[in-house]
Amino acid sequence: MDVALREVNKSYQALCYMELGDEEKAEKTAKDSVAIQKIYPRTTYYHFARNVLKEVQQMK
Repeated sequence: MDVALREVNKSYQALCYMELGDEEKAEKTAKDSVAIQKIYPRTTYYHFARNVLKEVQQMK
């Protein structure tokens, strides 16, 4: 759980990169966040990370 909480910041970074117009970096960061959290039990942090990834991919 602590790792998930710590790693969810990558999802927020991805949203920031999207706002700055850096779509490639946003997608990579969002994918990294999901990949890290995928190995842990499904939490709201994981679902948030997946939603951010979907949002980033749709904005592309």
